Amino acid sequence: MEDRATKLRKLNAFRRRLPHCSASALSAIIADVKEHAIPEGRTDRKAFRAARDSQNGALTPYGPILQALVVYDKHDKVKEMTYANPFAMLWTASAECNSFSAFFLQQLKDKPPSIEKPWHLVLYSDEVTPGNPLATLNKRKFHAIYWSFLEFGLNALSREEAWFCIATEYSTLVNLLSAGLSQVIAKLLMVFFFCRGHQYGSHWCLAQVWG
Repeated sequence: MEDRATKLRKLNAFRRRLPHCSASALSAIIADVKEHAIPEGRTDRKAFRAARDSQNGALTPYGPILQALVVYDKHDKVKEMTYANPFAMLWTASAECNSFSAFFLQQLKDKPPSIEKPWHLVLYSDEVTPGNPLATLNKRKFHAIYWSFLEFGLNALSREEAWFCIATEYSTLVNLLSAGLSQVIAKLLMVFFFCRGHQYGSHWCLAQVWG
C-alpha cells in the first residue's frame, strides 16, 4: 500500500499534467467525478460547446435563453446582437439549480414584490480586455453586462453567482453603433418591460416565473 508521500507526489504530478485551473476548481471536478462518474460520450471542447448551445437553445415558456436584439449602427442600418433573455434565464435557473431556487423563494417570502413595492433591477457593465491590455488594437476586448435584484441583499450581491450575464459583445461592434454602449443598455432595459406593453409588464412576467 502506498504511503502518504507517494500519493501526494502522484497527485501533484496529476495536477501539473493538466492545463491550468485553480486548486479549488480541480478539487471540485475530482469530487464530482467520484460521485457522479465521468459523463458519457465525448468530453472535448467541441462537445462542451455543443452541450452549452443545446441548453441555450432549449425552449422555455419565454422562448430560448439566447435571443436576438435589434440595434442600429451610426448609419441607421439594422444590426443584430445576441442576448440572454432574463425571464428564460430565471426560469431555467429556478428549475435546474436547487440552491438558487431555495434562495430565490426565500427572498420572495421575505420581501414579496408587488405593484406598490416592486423589486429593484440592478445592471452592471464592464469592459473586459483579454490578452495584452497595451495593444494598439485589441479586437478581443468586449463589454460584459450583468443584472440582478437589489432585494437579493448585499451578501448575495457580493458573489458572482447572484449576477446573471445578459449580454457580451465585442467593443469593436459596440463602437460602430449609434450612441454606442448607451443604445445597448437602453435596448436591454426594454427587454425587462416587454409584457403587456406597459410599465408593470416586468412585474407580471416575473410573477409567472416564480408563481
